[in-house]
Amino acid sequence: MQKTEETAIARGDRMEAAAWESVWAAASPEFRAAQGLSSERLGGAVALRAGGVPWWFMNRIVGLGLGSPADLDWLAAQIERYRAAGTPFGISVSPEARPAGLADWLLARGLRRSGEMAKMERSTKALPDPAEGVVIREVGVEEAGLFGATGARCYGLPDNLSGFFEALPGTEGWRLYMAWDAGEPVATGALFQRGDVAWLGFGAVDRSRRGKGLHGALMLHRMHAAAATGCRLLVTETGMPAEGEAAPSFHNMRRLGFELVCARPDYLETS
Repeated sequence: MQKTEETAIARGDRMEAAAWESVWAAASPEFRAAQGLSSERLGGAVALRAGGVPWWFMNRIVGLGLGSPADLDWLAAQIERYRAAGTPFGISVSPEARPAGLADWLLARGLRRSGEMAKMERSTKALPDPAEGVVIREVGVEEAGLFGATGARCYGLPDNLSGFFEALPGTEGWRLYMAWDAGEPVATGALFQRGDVAWLGFGAVDRSRRGKGLHGALMLHRMHAAAATGCRLLVTETGMPAEGEAAPSFHNMRRLGFELVCARPDYLETS
């Protein structure tokens, strides 16, 4: 039987799901216990749970209904687990997700559609020149704690959630970067590679240093790093901007040659 070529939509969700699954797996046993971390995969779908983090983004399902139709019994069981834990949760539904009517199935069970993620992709051919005048360094294992603290600060997360970031240096598939200003780390970025595809994530800038081009510079640095290790394609995502919204992350990605693959809606239960 001839293998079906993977679509850009499926590729983006596959890489996102694999990256976040790796984040959960890399976390220390102490952090996993403190934050109630667990994950479960069925086919291409990954359910992430963080019972100690009352944020739907850390309690969500990614990759649902791609490759094979979603198992609705499994999905119903996951929803009940989220509800029993009492955390807000979300389910991402790609435009290619199966079975047809999956979004209506979620709405009928009390979830609401809330916002979209802009799923982006570009090749590593003809990359723009690296940014000048920005100090960017790759993070080694010895700087794991600093990377964790910087990531939490740049995202506006409490210090006790730095464990999501600090376990990644040295983890297979990951390369981590920080941008520096006046001798201190002020922005983060990550590259997660599987084969010839790289997912770019964890791009965040300290609030006091925003508007200086650091987000775009870190994005471009990672694009070149991925190309240097043989990556053919780059995938990433950010919030889909409303009309008239500033959306600097989205516009940086477009400026750097990323094409919009799809706007993927999220279905949430937040109360």
